[in-house]
Amino acid sequence: MALIGRLIEQIEQGGSTLVISGEPGIGKSALLEAARHRASEHGISVLSMTGVLAEVHLPFAALEQALRPLMKRAAGLVPRQRSALRSAFGMQDDSGAPDIFLVALATLALLAESATHEPILLVADDAQWLDQATYDVLAFVSRRLSSDPIVLLVAMRDGFNRSFGDASTLRHRLLGLDDADSERLLDAHGLTRVRSWGVHGITNVIPSPVLHRETLGRATGALYRGLCAVDRALAATRAGRALANSLVVLAVKGERRAPAPTSCQAAR
Repeated sequence: MALIGRLIEQIEQGGSTLVISGEPGIGKSALLEAARHRASEHGISVLSMTGVLAEVHLPFAALEQALRPLMKRAAGLVPRQRSALRSAFGMQDDSGAPDIFLVALATLALLAESATHEPILLVADDAQWLDQATYDVLAFVSRRLSSDPIVLLVAMRDGFNRSFGDASTLRHRLLGLDDADSERLLDAHGLTRVRSWGVHGITNVIPSPVLHRETLGRATGALYRGLCAVDRALAATRAGRALANSLVVLAVKGERRAPAPTSCQAAR
């Protein structure tokens, strides 16, 4: 998050692209959401797209999702670029497929013009499932942001044979918490991790930490909500990997007993 924070704080000095990678559930989407919040606090406009497996065959589907808030400004584009972009989004009749180079130029011009009014954070989550046309346009744009106040964040899963950017592109791979970091996170929330005997088994998976039934009996109100928050935070990491084939319990420090909510949803 420190790296993203620096990119956002220095956005007026020029644009940049950061590719975030990692295993499913490692916390990429949570990091992007934190980046959106940080950008909004700095008065930066946020545009987002998300790759969806069901739409991977639909050209420009994700690009349309991101640029929709800016399309009123498309009237200022040069005619050929405007026509190509509107055709790509099905906003005008055109017998042929749009020229992807013109669409990419139009996208860059639209972003650059909009960024003169306020800086832009462009976020692409699950980029491994972006349709190919959007992917190509985004790659084109990513190589031409240095002179504009635009930050592009791209998150994609490991294991996909799909590269993004070039040698100059910033990259960061998210790693899970090791055992010591897991302990510190639990301690920071007033919890301690202990091993259990025969309550839950964890085998070759990356699990959400297990909340033991007896533990829940001692957790109520705000304390229980905090317990659930830690559970969600750790579930977004690979903390469980360090405990593979072991048993995990979160125990509350203290002995206050009261009926526990039946689920984290009930405790909210």
